[in-house]
Amino acid sequence: MVKVLVLFAHPARHRSRAGVALQAGLAGMADVTALGLYETYPDLMINVAAEQERLLSHDALVIQHPFIGILRPASSKNGSIWCWRMALPRAPGRMR
Repeated sequence: MVKVLVLFAHPARHRSRAGVALQAGLAGMADVTALGLYETYPDLMINVAAEQERLLSHDALVIQHPFIGILRPASSKNGSIWCWRMALPRAPGRMR
């Protein structure tokens, strides 16, 4: 079975129609791990080692974040920080 990691990068996912629907659809799925980035890291200090381990223990990744118009909203910053830290953990000048 494919293990799926679902990251909710939404500051108020309980008010997001898409987030609420996705969360409800995931309920009871044994091979799905749902993680709220704003709840887990409210100060944006992401534990890179723990998140890399979590990512490597899954086969697929889904990121749910708010999307407004054609620009990336500031509220998706936590998801972006998570992605950059996982993709470039040893890159010079990476975000800390």
